[in-house]
This record gives sequence, structure tokens and C-alpha cells, in this order.
Amino acid sequence: MQNTLGRKGFTVGIILLFVGTCIIPSFAQNLEKTSLPTSRGNWLYVGGSGPGNYTKIQDAINDSSNGTTVFVFNGTYYENIVIDKIITLKGENKNTTIIDGTNSNYSLITIKANGIYIGGFTIRNSSPYYWGIFFELDCDGVSIIDNIIKNNRGAILVARSHNTNISRNIIIDNYCNNSGGAIILSNSSDNIIYGNVIINFTGDYGDSISLSSHSCNNEVYGNTINKSDVGISVGFSSNYNKIFSNSISNCEYCGIEVSGTSYNEVYSNTISNNKYGIHAGWYFSYNNIHGNTISNNLIGIKVEPTENSSDNIFYHNNFLNNTQFNAYVYDKYIHKWDNGYPSGGNYWDDYTGEDIFSGPNQNLTGSDGIGDTPYLIPGADDQDRYPLMEPYERTELAIGLISGGLFRIKAEIKNIGWYNATDINWTIEVIGRFWSGEIPIIEPGDSEIISTGFLLGLGRAQITVTAKASNAEKVTETRDGFIFLFFIIIRE
Repeated sequence: MQNTLGRKGFTVGIILLFVGTCIIPSFAQNLEKTSLPTSRGNWLYVGGSGPGNYTKIQDAINDSSNGTTVFVFNGTYYENIVIDKIITLKGENKNTTIIDGTNSNYSLITIKANGIYIGGFTIRNSSPYYWGIFFELDCDGVSIIDNIIKNNRGAILVARSHNTNISRNIIIDNYCNNSGGAIILSNSSDNIIYGNVIINFTGDYGDSISLSSHSCNNEVYGNTINKSDVGISVGFSSNYNKIFSNSISNCEYCGIEVSGTSYNEVYSNTISNNKYGIHAGWYFSYNNIHGNTISNNLIGIKVEPTENSSDNIFYHNNFLNNTQFNAYVYDKYIHKWDNGYPSGGNYWDDYTGEDIFSGPNQNLTGSDGIGDTPYLIPGADDQDRYPLMEPYERTELAIGLISGGLFRIKAEIKNIGWYNATDINWTIEVIGRFWSGEIPIIEPGDSEIISTGFLLGLGRAQITVTAKASNAEKVTETRDGFIFLFFIIIRE
């Protein structure tokens, strides 16, 4: 009898393991491929021909509860929408699912709750004095992803709200009425503005992306901005922000403006064909501006005359074909234009010095890629002590979505910069175990897949992937997951 029970238990165990093999990888695959946020509540439908579908988006929102997904079929909806619940609002197709505010006197979408997701819409034609999307105060954790926002006074105004994700939107042909921005963060921190395309933001004193009024610890990266008054502005005590890997061109005034703020990092941006590439205004201190390519502007970097503007550092920037000055400093306060030896300073296309010597004092025999004499910054007493003889070739890495599955975890390391990434070191950490390796080179736009070895466990696990190249800063991606024997599920 005991042997029979043992055999039955063993058989049941094999069946359960087989069922788990069929179900869990499928579940993991669905987690990876889904593009919609997971809804824990009901789904309501607007438009289309299904029975019980709503004809107005606002009616569906009014009947929803926290956790509901409101799915909107293709069509044009002439509405002004107020969202005051934690819902997902998803359009069928961003090109053909349209919220139109023609003849309205309000913002098209007003956010009045935390945790809202909006994606898949064209949002157009707000009143001349209102916004495409407007946040009332204290609305945290909102995601605005993959929309087209056009012909509004401004695209998105975020007021005193945090942990917002504004990503992959096309923001085109919006306008500024006296002052404002296409995307404005006001007194809002810990937000992400990533991968948006902002084109033709017209009007006076308008910024395509504006961080103001104590908006701190935000990340603005991977955005493309073309034709504006100012591309990206950081000001009014908005400190500790990171502005990186943006492409900014054809701005009437400047590509990036940093004024009245400290401890920001501006790096790896491409800034071209503006009046000023970077404009530094009053009370501009302790900012780090490095690794940017600044070309074809009237003045590459302009530092205004002001008190209490000092101790900023500029290094590893490439100054190319700026017609009047590569840099001009109007004040008497000293800024640092290099990162010491042997890291070096900036590349100046009008530098005329030679590279015969080396060393911190440039008095040792042999060249080192650094000019033997300083580059003098016009307008003040600043100088680049270690000008680079060739353009600085810095790049940037990104870690792609981590995928789970059978026995192991995989991740993608991608070069999203402009130059070859070399000597890449990577690690994957899972429940105290480490896997690591080296990749000699990844060319721009290319990627490499890395993975753990055999992995077995049971329970929740945190997965951390890091990568660093000799010419790129370290990047880290951390995700939560669950391990069931040799199946790994990664949470989105």
C-alpha cells in the first residue's frame, strides 16, 4: 500500500509539474508582450458596435470604478474629459482615436486622481487658454504614453505631482500664449519625460519642456525637439535633475537653458542650429555639463553676468562650427572647463595649440591627446586647461526589458549613443547570486543579449542588471520577479 501511494504521489507530482510547465511560461510570455497596463477591474467600451457600448468617454468614466479599463474604439469624440478615478484610458489607435476640443473652453483632459494611465489617442484643439492634458494638484503616478497631442495652447501641465511618466508622445503644432511650455513640470519631482517628439512649438517665451518652481530629481532624456523658442529649460530652484541624450535643434533662443538652479547634470545631448546652444543665467551654480555635442549655433555656451553664479563644470563637450563663439562668459565668477588630468577638457574646433608634451603640467615628453596650452574662454578669466585634440567620443548604454522563462534570465544591453561602446562589463544579480561578463564592443544602435546561468528557486526575487563601458556611465535596471522551481516570471 505504501509503495502504491508513493507511486501515485510521484505521478501526481509529475502531472502538476507538467501543468506548471504548460501554464507558467505562457503566463510569463504574456507579461512580456502585453502593451496595456494590467486591469484588476472591469472593462468598459466606448464607440464601436458592441452591445452596451458607451457613446461618450465621460459617461464610461463616470460609471467606472478604481481599476477599470475604459477602451475607446476609433472615432472622433468632441468632449472635455475629467478623470477622477484610478483607471486606464486606452484608445484603439492613436492616429484615429481622437479627442477633439473644438469650441470648448476647458482643457481636453483634466487629471484629478493618482495612478491614471492614458495612451493611444490624438488629443487636439483645446481652447486657446487651456491645455491638452492638465493635472490638478497632487496627482501622483500618472502615465501618459504613446499619444499625439496637437493644436493646443500647451500639451501637458503637471502641477505639484510626482512619479509621472510622460513617454513616447508626438507633440506637434502646439502654441504658447504669452508664456508656458509644451510640457511643463511645476513644483513636481521624481518624474520621467522620455522619448517624446516635440515639433513646432510656436509663440513667445515658450519652452518645449520646462522644469520650474522646485521641480527636482526629474529625468528628461531621449526626446527630440525641433523648432521652439527654448528646447528645455531648468529654473526656479529646480535642482538635481538629469537632462541627457536629447536632440534639440532650430530653437529661436536656445537649446537648453539652466537658470536659477543648482546641482543639475546636462550630458550627452546633441544641440544644433539654435541662437545659443546652452544658455546659463542668474544663480547658476554647481551644475555639471559634459559630453554634449554643441554645433552650428551662434554661441555654443553663453554664461550671463550675474552674482552667485559659479562652480559649474563643463567638460568633454564637443564645440563644432558655432559661428560667433564656442563659449562666452560674461561674468567674473570662475567656472571649471575641464575634468582634470588625464580626463581632459573639451574639444574646441578653433583651438590652435599643439600636442607635443604630456602630463598634468604638459611638460613631459610625448603627446597625450591634450593640447599643451590652455584654451582661453572669451569674455572672462576662464580657461580650459586641458583642451582635447580630437572630438570626445562618449556614448550611452541602455538595458532593455528583462525576460524570464525556463532556467535563466536574459537582458539586452543596447548602445543608444553616437559612438562605439567599448570594454563593456555587465552583471546580473538574483537572490544573492551573481553572473558577470565582458563585451568588447557594441556599435551605435546595436545590442547584445546577456543571461544568467542555470537558476533554480522558489519565491519572490529581485533582479538587478548593471552595465558599464569604458566610455559610458553605468546603467542599472532592477525588477521584481517570482521563481517557481526553474520557471522565472518577471513583473512589468
